[in-house]
Amino acid sequence: MGEIYRMCDSDKGYFVWLLKYERERRSLSVNDICEGICSKGIYNKLENGGTSGSTHLIRTLFQRVGINADRCGIYLKLDEFRELSDRQNILEGLHSGDVCAAKKLLEIYEVQYGNNCFSAQFCTYMRARLAQLEGDDESAILLYNRALKATMPDYDNIKVVKCISVYEAFMMLNIAGLEYKRGHIAKAEEIYAILLDYCHSSNAESWNMACIYPKTICEMLRINTPQNMGSYDRQIWLDECNEAVRILRDTERLHFISPLLRNRRTLLELLEEKADEQWDEFLEHYEWIRDKYNVTGEL
Repeated sequence: MGEIYRMCDSDKGYFVWLLKYERERRSLSVNDICEGICSKGIYNKLENGGTSGSTHLIRTLFQRVGINADRCGIYLKLDEFRELSDRQNILEGLHSGDVCAAKKLLEIYEVQYGNNCFSAQFCTYMRARLAQLEGDDESAILLYNRALKATMPDYDNIKVVKCISVYEAFMMLNIAGLEYKRGHIAKAEEIYAILLDYCHSSNAESWNMACIYPKTICEMLRINTPQNMGSYDRQIWLDECNEAVRILRDTERLHFISPLLRNRRTLLELLEEKADEQWDEFLEHYEWIRDKYNVTGEL
């Protein structure tokens, strides 16, 4: 399954202990974690130190148990580092809106790495994002679903998510956004509700939550706007916004901070509560910087 992973200040035994500890701490079964990723036999060997895994398998397993893989101190072989760097270059092309450059880099990546199941999923995911950027929503949603089902084969029937990687969550969020755009409001709400329930119940690491929770809240508030709520629901969503802001503050992240703070300000106004001058000032300066440097994305 690939090269052996070592920890910065220990050996592979620490990785095995951490993976097993987090799985048991969150009361997750082996099947909860490995379904769609690897067999139970391979996972059991991995957890018991009898085998090692590829970088994508390890990172996905860590994310599924709610840990940011980048914080686990995993050393990468040079070829693995190059592959992740090539992925990052594709993502940067997408974030900058340079579709042509991203396409060329993706074609090169697919030739070099596309025979791996995780890399093949990544390629399908990137093609979905490219299709969405080009305005081909029909192709995009088909590709997102195909990519997601590579590791969540029973996705269509899922009502509760016990563990999920950040990439899988992003794909679900993108599918929900496209369903909303197509007028399938109930379907979009169902996906957002599944992810929000995961955020409430998973006890995952704050870094993972910072990637998923704020966007989920903002997307749900786009469907059910604060203006159309009663006071009780407004207070509930204000609490959600406050918790998401706390997670972003604690992790020093800015994922969807702008729409999150705007929604929070609206909820405070509708509840006739005192304005939060500190966050209002932050938002003013943050959006000034975004405008100055023509930043359009929320990630």
